[in-house]
Formats: sequence, C-alpha cells, structure tokens
Amino acid sequence: MQRLQRKLQQARRYRAREAFFALRIIPVLAAWAGLLAAVVWCWRLIPPGVSSRCF
Repeated sequence: MQRLQRKLQQARRYRAREAFFALRIIPVLAAWAGLLAAVVWCWRLIPPGVSSRCF
C-alpha cells in the first residue's frame, strides 16, 4: 500500500515537472511561430526582384 502511494507521488511529481516544462516551452514556440509568420508575411509583401528588408 505504501509502495503504491509512493509511486503515485512520484508520478504526480513527474507530471508536475512535465507541465512546468510545457508551460516554459509554449511561449518559446509561440515566439518562434510569430517570428516565422512575420518573415513569411514580409516575403509576401516584398515584390519579386526587390531585395529589401521589411523591418
């Protein structure tokens, strides 16, 4: 019985750590997605043959 409780505690701790990493990674992924979207949007706005930066 105690062993089972210990296993449950470890699983809960592991899940909490996983959630923490997910919460830390989500903003990073969102930032990368935004940057990529901005770059793609800029390339669409730049007319072909014109090598100018949009920033």
